[in-house]
Amino acid sequence: MKILFLNIYRLYNHNPVLKAFREAGHEVKDVFFSTPENFCHDEPLENNIKKLISSEHFDLVFTINFWSVIARAVHDATPRLPYISWSYDSPLNCDDFSSMAFDNNIIFLFDRGETKAFKKLGIDTVRHLPLAVEEKSLRNASKKYDFSLLGSLYETAWNELMKTATERQKGYMEAVLFSQQKVYGEYLSDMILTDDIFPGISGKQLSFLTAQEATRRDRLALVSLLSKRGSFCLVTGSDTSALKGLFGETKIMPPMDYEKEMPALFRSTKVNLNPPLRAIRTGINLRALDIMSEGAFLLSGFLPELSENFTPGEELDTYSCLEEALDKALFYMKNDTVRNTVAMNGLKKCRTLFSYKDRIKTIVDAAKELSS
Repeated sequence: MKILFLNIYRLYNHNPVLKAFREAGHEVKDVFFSTPENFCHDEPLENNIKKLISSEHFDLVFTINFWSVIARAVHDATPRLPYISWSYDSPLNCDDFSSMAFDNNIIFLFDRGETKAFKKLGIDTVRHLPLAVEEKSLRNASKKYDFSLLGSLYETAWNELMKTATERQKGYMEAVLFSQQKVYGEYLSDMILTDDIFPGISGKQLSFLTAQEATRRDRLALVSLLSKRGSFCLVTGSDTSALKGLFGETKIMPPMDYEKEMPALFRSTKVNLNPPLRAIRTGINLRALDIMSEGAFLLSGFLPELSENFTPGEELDTYSCLEEALDKALFYMKNDTVRNTVAMNGLKKCRTLFSYKDRIKTIVDAAKELSS
């Protein structure tokens, strides 16, 4: 199969996906375009894509994450040419339901809950497909850190919004935020918030802001609590200049190279923390799989699909509140044998259930289905 792999935004797992397609025997044309200002419509970009498609025969156009601008270009160029995307972000950053509904699309989402939510809206082109990781040779490393957390601290607009809110609005939003913080594995704010709370701000925007703020508070609390009990490495692109007093002796590092530096961090940490973005409904985020694929120990906030595929306490561990996270993190920090056994079990399960070989076959079979 000849595949046009389009890229308008450099994403973490581009190289592993490209490698997996080629290892499966497919011919892949890997093309990068400049990132557009508007992901729904960009006439020069769409014209360039259409020219590329008309210049040679392709059996499939593929992207990591779904992009409306690409969907429109592919559909305009050749309405029957399959456009398949596989998203590692959740929630999907798309309000253009008309482009999602094109019948030459299949949109794979790693989050089963989000897939169901779109289907309820009548978008039948979405399907559930968990993420994957490469199988690598196991490399041991001495432990430099008791705990590490790699990810954004989400500098949100929450405080600015609260400054302009009425007392009723503040009370309502703080109650929703409190509820979201208490419930792991459910995008609770999306079920509660509506378009009529703040003029000019949609319920969807408020829901995502609330999820980000809940995640920010999760992560700040974990760093603050655990940095006082062991060596802690925080890797983030967020501004931490105003937070260093909160973090004690935490080592703060800038974003790392996905393929070279991140794996070394995971292997050199006793307890790798995964406080997931609270907008994830059920799915296993890529960071969790990245950690386990290195034979490193994972302690994650509860996600339904994580506990469905892995046994907590045997192949990883999970928590459903900060108190539980603290207790488990300290336990695994101190118990090397238990921690290492769990990490090795997690690695084995990860290799069995989350291989690129299986995912690429699913994607190619879907393209053949659309073409038949």
